[in-house]
Amino acid sequence: MTPDQSAPPVQPDLKSPPATTVIARIRRLMPYFGTYPGTWLLVAVSAVVGAASEPLIPALLKPLLDRGFQQGTLEIWTVPVALILLFGVRGLAGYISQIGLSKITNRGLQNMRHAMFNKILVADLKLFSGQTSSALTNTLVYEVQTGAVMLVNSILSLVRNGLTLLALVGYLFYLNWKLTLIVAAIFPAVALVMRVLTGRVHRLTQASQEATDKLAYVVEENVLAHRDIRLYSAQQSQSERFSQLGEALRHLAMKSTVAG
Repeated sequence: MTPDQSAPPVQPDLKSPPATTVIARIRRLMPYFGTYPGTWLLVAVSAVVGAASEPLIPALLKPLLDRGFQQGTLEIWTVPVALILLFGVRGLAGYISQIGLSKITNRGLQNMRHAMFNKILVADLKLFSGQTSSALTNTLVYEVQTGAVMLVNSILSLVRNGLTLLALVGYLFYLNWKLTLIVAAIFPAVALVMRVLTGRVHRLTQASQEATDKLAYVVEENVLAHRDIRLYSAQQSQSERFSQLGEALRHLAMKSTVAG
């Protein structure tokens, strides 16, 4: 396959220490996912437009509910027209941000996979003795894609939801600042619950990745050693082994759904 000359693959920094904090991890990933600053800016602007449109919905519905059904107080056609235009702007902003997000994710995913593959080519032989080929393949092909999509989506969701929160809180302060302060009092409790559940989701995700690696290894082992398995009539034991690992993976997936 001919490499893309306009965007050369990013080479991994083999000497840098492992990142521990979230900011440090994001900084290490910037060479892969930060290659399109213009696209990032377009996505950010679209997120701002989408967040700014959130308070406009109740602001438009308020006159309709308060005095829209009284004769002569409000042209009834203005509210649906304004809502259609508002949702059109929101839909366009969401479309632009999603297209830009897909471009950033796919380019960063390509760069990261290329860097990881180059690292495998020059890796120490201890890597191959300590890791199965199915685990390395699963990491390079599937886990990188899942992690990249989750990372970029999380950043976009953080920005978009944070801006939406600020816009809605500002509108609530404009309507009734006393009631808004009472509602804001529950924020620490919500933050505590989110922190606890986020840690649980992280642990479940790691356990699911390990279970997926084990399941892939069982498949690989049975494919490569199919003659030995049939020679010793080990089909039943291998089937039970696969079933147990599959059940463990299903159980972890249900736990992740509940925590999510």
